[in-house]
Amino acid sequence: ALMLENFPRTVVDVFIEILQADGGSRCAALDAAAVALADAGIPMRDMVSACAAGKVADTIVLDINNEEDQEGQADMPVAYMPNLGKVTLIQLDGVLTPQEYEKCVNTALEGCKIVYDYQKKALQEKFFGKTIVIKYGGNAMVDENLKQSFASDVVLLKLVGMNPVVVHGGGPQIDEHLDKLGKKGEFIQGMRVTDT
Repeated sequence: ALMLENFPRTVVDVFIEILQADGGSRCAALDAAAVALADAGIPMRDMVSACAAGKVADTIVLDINNEEDQEGQADMPVAYMPNLGKVTLIQLDGVLTPQEYEKCVNTALEGCKIVYDYQKKALQEKFFGKTIVIKYGGNAMVDENLKQSFASDVVLLKLVGMNPVVVHGGGPQIDEHLDKLGKKGEFIQGMRVTDT
């Protein structure tokens, strides 16, 4: 889900401490990590939402607890990117028939969609209505990967309810035009100054 192709040799570490575990800790950790990464501004293709389904007393159920996991017949954590419709994790502990497997996956995916609504709401409450000014620099304007990453980030900001305001740079383009005119610009306290 992370867009790290523009950040070669980058490692993003997320540390999660589970204070009390009553089942579902893997899914809870994935959900918390996704929100933390979005909150930190790490570029993401989509939010990752996770939820588990399982089989208890011959019935497919959603979000099983520790006791149901230990005494149940199957446990299936699923992680999902809802906007892209892509599963990023599926694990099965136990035995299911093909029909039960399909029902378990679909039940978990419905749970993931519910979790996604809560994740989105948490981010919206923090950021909704805030205005953020973003400089779109000239170097980013000439690199196709940076253009795509920038556009994705602006869309994410809008999705969480922020009001992104984009101001453009254009340093390389300005330098190129000044060269054509035979003029030279200089920087004084970080500002470009060009004599006429």
